[in-house]
Amino acid sequence: MKKFMGSLFVISAVLIATPASASPGTESARPVSTGSYCSTSLSTGDSACYETEAALWKHVSASAELDLVYLYNWYNFQGGGGYRVLTGTQACSAETSPVEYYDGNLGDDVWYPNGLHLNDSITSVQTANKCDIKFFEGTNFTGASTSYIDKCSFLGGGGVGDCPAGNWNDRASSYYIS
Repeated sequence: MKKFMGSLFVISAVLIATPASASPGTESARPVSTGSYCSTSLSTGDSACYETEAALWKHVSASAELDLVYLYNWYNFQGGGGYRVLTGTQACSAETSPVEYYDGNLGDDVWYPNGLHLNDSITSVQTANKCDIKFFEGTNFTGASTSYIDKCSFLGGGGVGDCPAGNWNDRASSYYIS
């Protein structure tokens, strides 16, 4: 479940479309379920995945929403392993309370390839628009948790740089964004 400004949203479907036929060297901007470059609106619950980063960024830049968080499947913010851009209609506050957005079950959110879930698959993270993210080991914000993170190039880095203490590589099952 997602929450934004007092409204409750259930996110359970990824927008699935058949890619348009394209000539060699052109990129389809239509979302596909198996693409490794995805976006999710935390305000509406709409998700879309694309085969190329260029198609993802075309979709994100056409949106009226703000980029809030980038979740990467590889370390050092590398896009080759796929990533998801979380967007919303409003930037976060400078404070960590109240929580502006959240997801209590990353197992509900599909990741690349072919049905791998976001649950236990995040390796690096960056935030934007005053947001910070806090990961929880269990669903529904249970178990061990990180402090709020602005940016971390390797969640398994054990507290190096801006990263949380301990090994959080491929460990997050839920999160708060504030």
